[in-house]
Parts: sequence; C-alpha cells; structure tokens
Amino acid sequence: MLLVEKSLALQETVQQIGFDSVEDFALVKAKEKLLNEIAICTTNIEKFEKKYNFDYAEFCLRFQQLQYPLFEKEKTVLN
Repeated sequence: MLLVEKSLALQETVQQIGFDSVEDFALVKAKEKLLNEIAICTTNIEKFEKKYNFDYAEFCLRFQQLQYPLFEKEKTVLN
C-alpha cells in the first residue's frame, strides 16, 4: 500500500468512527493519554502522602531544610 493510500485509508477510518480529521482524532487521543498519565501520577502522589502523612508542599519545605541531600530509593509496586 502506498503512502497516499495509507493516508486516505486512515482518514476514512477516523471519519467513520466520528472524527472530522486525523488531526482531530490525534488531539482527542493525546488528551486521553495525558489525562490517564495525570491520573496515574495523582494516585501515586496520594499513596505517598498517605504513607508519609504529609502533602507535597510539606515535603518541599522539609526537603529545603535538609543540611545535606538525603536520597533513598522508594520501593513501590506500580499497578
């Protein structure tokens, strides 16, 4: 299949599923993916906040007060 044929097939497919253009489809799918990633990050942040009993603002404040950087790798199981 030539590139032009592939492009036309893609355009027809996205129109058949209700989008005006490939660009509209790509924008919707990119937004869905970004919102999903934000939801995953938000869930992970909430787990850490609950585990350590303070929020991100408090973490930043405490981190800035350290005399020297202290890093430990957090053992997590991501779903």
